[in-house]
Amino acid sequence: MVVYLKDITDNDISCSGSINGGSCYLPNNCTSYNQLTSYNFVFNFTGSQNDNYMRVPLAVFATETGNQGCDVFVSSTPSDSILLGGMFF
Repeated sequence: MVVYLKDITDNDISCSGSINGGSCYLPNNCTSYNQLTSYNFVFNFTGSQNDNYMRVPLAVFATETGNQGCDVFVSSTPSDSILLGGMFF
């Protein structure tokens, strides 16, 4: 997961994760990263590519830090699962 985030941000992102979550950090404002709205998570509810699904932009999980930075609350857990929106729990 972190590899993909580094790829779409030209290695501008740094991530720290833990079993209870974690986050990633971008050094500029969230609005300066078009990738946050261009890339989506696709959730498939039925297990088939042609059935019902939902797209959620990566930007949903991003928030300004107030220090001209951007926190992205998406992280990989040690079991290679993905935790989305850890800031909401």
